[in-house]
Amino acid sequence: LYATVTVRDPAGAVVGGPALPTAPPLWDAPLSAGPLTAGRYTIVVEPIGYQSASTGFSNYGSMGEYRLSIGVNSAPAVAPLEPPAPPPPKPTQNCYAPVTPDRLLDTRSGLGGSIRIPAGRTVTLQVTGRGGVPTGATAAVLGVVAVDPAGSGFLTMFPCTPSRPTASTLNFVARQTVANTAITTLSSTGRTCIYAHAETDVVVDVTGWIGAGASGRFIATGPTRVADTRTGLGGVSRLRAGGTIEVDFSSLPSTTRAVALNVTSDAASGPGFATVYPCASTRPDTSTINFVARDVRPNNTIVGLGSNRRVCVYSMTATEIVVDLVGYFGQSGLSYLPATPQRLLDTRTSVGMLAPAGVVSYRPSVAALGSATAVSAAVNVTATDHVRAGFVTTYDCVTRPTTSSVNAIVGQVNANGAIVPLASNGRDSCLFTQSGGHLVVDLSGWWVR
Repeated sequence: LYATVTVRDPAGAVVGGPALPTAPPLWDAPLSAGPLTAGRYTIVVEPIGYQSASTGFSNYGSMGEYRLSIGVNSAPAVAPLEPPAPPPPKPTQNCYAPVTPDRLLDTRSGLGGSIRIPAGRTVTLQVTGRGGVPTGATAAVLGVVAVDPAGSGFLTMFPCTPSRPTASTLNFVARQTVANTAITTLSSTGRTCIYAHAETDVVVDVTGWIGAGASGRFIATGPTRVADTRTGLGGVSRLRAGGTIEVDFSSLPSTTRAVALNVTSDAASGPGFATVYPCASTRPDTSTINFVARDVRPNNTIVGLGSNRRVCVYSMTATEIVVDLVGYFGQSGLSYLPATPQRLLDTRTSVGMLAPAGVVSYRPSVAALGSATAVSAAVNVTATDHVRAGFVTTYDCVTRPTTSSVNAIVGQVNANGAIVPLASNGRDSCLFTQSGGHLVVDLSGWWVR
């Protein structure tokens, strides 16, 4: 292989090279470029011909292996750091507004300005000013998908703080496509940073935002099961490939703007995805749940209610669908106080392995909330090290419902976002695990009054 090396900046302009190789046998092509500003740079290695066809070979015949060695004069940040965020608005100013689901990032195509994320790297995604999210939003409801990761790992979404928090948003295994939805706190410039523990493609969809300009306040209702194609609850039956079911929420107050749901795919006939969206709008090019054959895969979501007050669930593949109502957004209720992600519970380092049918409590109210009283918390719940399939239920430490928040699959680390109720003391929340194992809980923010 006889090749040149070129360095291009984020806009594609050449900032170094092309560097020609030295004479054989080493054929080194040393190149220096800089100084460089923070951003994603591309190093292009391109085969060229050597001498003439009679004494060497053409670029068509220039093929083989090469080794690329990169050195820097200082360790660059893997993502631009944000200035310190101002104090969040008073909780009474942070309400929710739905948007038509829209795709903000797809590293497979470069949408959003990033390509496939290498292991241990962080990319920055601009959220405000796109997808109906206005400037000034303090948080956004984002569905994140890991696509074809190179190994087992996790993603962490955080508000681009100088230090990446000890928390995870999504867990995956090699070659798995899996989704989760999180209420993601944004930086002062309206961005979120996405860290990838293992190399992977990432897709991010937005379904709503939280800030001073919104009006939807949260009312907790459950969780309560409202549709189940396995039993016919809600008047629905198993989805055929390419089919859609409608879930009626007309019984909720007329001022309801959106609903918080946990939607589960069960016994799918093959790999595919499901999309949850307002029935009154055209089905968007987004996904809510990604699954494989015979998988039990949940994801939480917050979706707006259209004029007909129905939510649609489309499935690419034949599957059963279960819908649990967690709460809804109306004119009165709770407002939101965002937080930088922080770990609240990790049984691996505290109480130890939980037995089947085990229960563990934790306290989400770990920060000074001022005069606000936390009623619920937005968290991410992760199940790991379970030796059999099962489920995890979140509840207020008093009455445990028959619904599930996370479905545990043997050999995987399974995570799902949840809006969890707090006990009457305003502090404790509980987890029940059917299959045992370890549980991890990371905080995103509080629903307060």
